[in-house]
Amino acid sequence: MKNRNLYAALWLILLGAFVFSMASLSGPDARAADTVTAYTARADGQIVEGQFVKITAEGNAKAASAASDAILGVAESNALNTGAFRYAAPGTRTRVGTRASVTAGQMLTAGLSGYAEPVNTDANTAQTIAAVALTTRVDGNATYHPKVDCIVLKAGGVALKPGGVELLTKDTEPGIPFIVWADANRDISWIVPAGKALKVIDVWTVQDDASSDANNTVVVKNGNNALCGALALDNADNGVERAATIIEAYDKVAAGTNLTVDVTLVDVTQVKVYIMCCWVTP
Repeated sequence: MKNRNLYAALWLILLGAFVFSMASLSGPDARAADTVTAYTARADGQIVEGQFVKITAEGNAKAASAASDAILGVAESNALNTGAFRYAAPGTRTRVGTRASVTAGQMLTAGLSGYAEPVNTDANTAQTIAAVALTTRVDGNATYHPKVDCIVLKAGGVALKPGGVELLTKDTEPGIPFIVWADANRDISWIVPAGKALKVIDVWTVQDDASSDANNTVVVKNGNNALCGALALDNADNGVERAATIIEAYDKVAAGTNLTVDVTLVDVTQVKVYIMCCWVTP
């Protein structure tokens, strides 16, 4: 009889624990239930919950400080100096702080202080798409950092090209060609990400206006060095011009170096520039 009472008590304890766990997952804080397990990292400087964080050269994490930073994740706890903190990794649903107005569905990047900002499609700098907003925040008050739900994207997985035209994946397999392109009316540069090297295979343009002035030109550069012959934009509207030469000494663009489109427009207002590339061994 004593054994039966003991077994019954154990079953009641187990049943109560199960019911309590189910209730805790279905309450107001159920957001954590569909969140990937948070990881732990050691901080480099102060990190505040809700900031985008990146990895330093020393292997520690710190608050992101530029829209082009490759993002490790979103801080889910605070840290000071070398303290440990939790962060939500890529693929995670979490909450990110922002000073800006955000609309559900917008792509988010890191501002100068690590807080989320909508990607600026008119910017002339590369921006890492760090997350996608799942909720809306309409107040743009800059004095505090309310949070919006988001999905963290693969760290440094994509970067918006200047001019707001094209996405460039940094995870394409080496040797597989892909296209970088932009609608250009000014010089545009992209930085080759760390650990990568880019080889330019071909360059061509499509004019948006008719012109007979050969002073309209496009040159693609590796840093400050031209890697192809100048393309003269003296064709009809929608005319195509292809680089006559690719200069072997400069066709491989190293990590941290700008791949630049140098544009001179006299009477052409816009030109589409296409660069065929592939990743190669650094």
